[in-house]
Amino acid sequence: MNGSTDDKEVVRRVFDAFYADDTDTMQELLSPDFVAHSTPPGLSKDREGFLEMAQQYTAAFTDDDTTLDELLAAEDGKVITRFTTRATHSGDAFGIPASNRRITMTGIEIYSLADGKVTDWWAEIDLSELFNAPEAVTSAPDVSA
Repeated sequence: MNGSTDDKEVVRRVFDAFYADDTDTMQELLSPDFVAHSTPPGLSKDREGFLEMAQQYTAAFTDDDTTLDELLAAEDGKVITRFTTRATHSGDAFGIPASNRRITMTGIEIYSLADGKVTDWWAEIDLSELFNAPEAVTSAPDVSA
């Protein structure tokens, strides 16, 4: 396998581990100096913050059906994903109490890799269905700080 194929496999494993809250696999594949550039407010930007985000996600969203729509190798050790998630918002998520509604989230992620480990992660995720819930209007966290 070439480098880009190996990198794609690493990202696929991290992606699957995130949605399964498989801490052991994520710790194996995230470099010790990993930077999570897109964590929500209140979470650190390091490996521990990313692991905490996975724990919070799996606690807040049940009946998860996440599809990896695209997995693309790019230049300079980067891999791009495009995904769709359908899940029930059954627990507190990003400061918004459970609505018990089935919602859809879509996103694009960029992973940077070196020596077979993920070193950086960026994400743009459409959470409009989550934030458009009536519960979100009165309880959304203040992110201006």
